[in-house]
Amino acid sequence: MPIPMASWRRVPGRAGCVRVVLIVSIVLAATAPASAAGRDSPLVPLDMSSPRATLYGFMETVDRIAANFREPDRGRAVRAENARLLERILRCLDLSAVPTSLVDSEGREAAVHLKEVLDRIELPALEAIPDADAVKTGGIDRWRLPGTEIVLMRLATGARTGDFVFSTETVDRAAEFFARVRALPYRADAGSPGLFDAYVQLGGWMIPEWFIRSLPEWAHAQIGGETVWQWLATCLVVAMACFVAFAAWRVRRHAHDTNRLEALERLLLPAMLVVSGATLDYLLTSQIRLTGERIVVSKVATHLVMLTGVVVGVLDTVAWCTETFLAWRKLGIGNRDERMIAAADAGGSQTDPFHATADRAVLALVADPHRLVGEDHEPGDEILDGVLRGECDREAT
Repeated sequence: MPIPMASWRRVPGRAGCVRVVLIVSIVLAATAPASAAGRDSPLVPLDMSSPRATLYGFMETVDRIAANFREPDRGRAVRAENARLLERILRCLDLSAVPTSLVDSEGREAAVHLKEVLDRIELPALEAIPDADAVKTGGIDRWRLPGTEIVLMRLATGARTGDFVFSTETVDRAAEFFARVRALPYRADAGSPGLFDAYVQLGGWMIPEWFIRSLPEWAHAQIGGETVWQWLATCLVVAMACFVAFAAWRVRRHAHDTNRLEALERLLLPAMLVVSGATLDYLLTSQIRLTGERIVVSKVATHLVMLTGVVVGVLDTVAWCTETFLAWRKLGIGNRDERMIAAADAGGSQTDPFHATADRAVLALVADPHRLVGEDHEPGDEILDGVLRGECDREAT
């Protein structure tokens, strides 16, 4: 028979304290596992020690992202959590065959396609999927999801040796698998129904969701694998980038390198090419979110624009440095006599070459006229010799 709560108050002091301590200990023991499970440290990696751990860890992580997207107010904290969860999802995929610049976009798209497939097909019982003990006992290095061509491979090299990930072929064919099962209904326990439509139709954090949902129906129609609003947004940002590049080209065309300011104006075009290319790449990938072959084409185009800007900038910088160095040489770093001769030539065009006073003024520019007849006479002084001989002939006349 349970003891009434009132009887706890009549227990002597020491016994009552012991019972209170026991009750608190039992309550804490019961709630501690749940509290620990509720705390998800950002440093805790996803368990990928077996096909079972990777498969269900992948599905649960995608479901958490989908649940965050359903939140009415997605603030900075929710976006940060989604970014962290997305990194975990990408670690479940073998993206070693994907170019570095396409890892993020191709990985996200493959993850969405795979989750759409897993939400539609019947999964085997939990016990039928190998866990860590089965992997260790049976030496399993490869496991295929029954009834599909989805394969999980065990990494044999690198820092993540032993982790099970979706194979490179599975990642490459994820879109094909999704196209095959797209007509099938979702399972009753699917955690993220409509994930692909949300991924395609909704933009990044810079484009409010309410704005996209408020667009007319025709703006959500798909043409060539993308929605109409995505094509229009793509044309808009490309037009803005072209306008910026054209304005920079106009500034460059009127710059003549006569001073440092105009030399910097010439560098405006390559700088704008690099900035425009990087901005376009980010907007098309993370905000407008093009998919499939469109994102590959945009990546190639934007990287070519950035590469062009870098090459033009390097060539302009080298040309400016060369012209500056030559200008310094012309202003006085060369031979002293060459400077005097240049000054004499410049002044001779404004005086009478047959006037004795003009000739004496020319000779006065020479720093050391004794070199003309002394032992240190140099072959480069023939011009001054001629000037001296002309002076002697006129004096004799």
